[in-house]
Amino acid sequence: MEYTFDDIWRLLNPQGEFVRRVNACGKIWNGLALHRKKHIYETIAALKAQGKYVNPNPLFAIKDNDTAEPLNWNGHALEAGRQYVTAKYNGSWGTYTVEDVMDFGLETLKR
Repeated sequence: MEYTFDDIWRLLNPQGEFVRRVNACGKIWNGLALHRKKHIYETIAALKAQGKYVNPNPLFAIKDNDTAEPLNWNGHALEAGRQYVTAKYNGSWGTYTVEDVMDFGLETLKR
């Protein structure tokens, strides 16, 4: 799955006045990194499958479920071809990908 805006919009299936939020939602969605889109989509899909609450306002449904966190690669096997830097997340320093640093606005260690 590509996790396009059409995918999340179909999943959310907004009704009534919330349909007019399409442009605002599209702008937010298209600005997210793929791993965050995947996390949001799969979280909402799981909640719906379990019959649990998902905010009917698609803007809040997306924002409320954007709970992805960057992966600290300390203790993990680093993947070839990726760039890693030392960065701070939640007050602790660790090894993160350059993509996560940019996506989450992490502070990096100056060398």
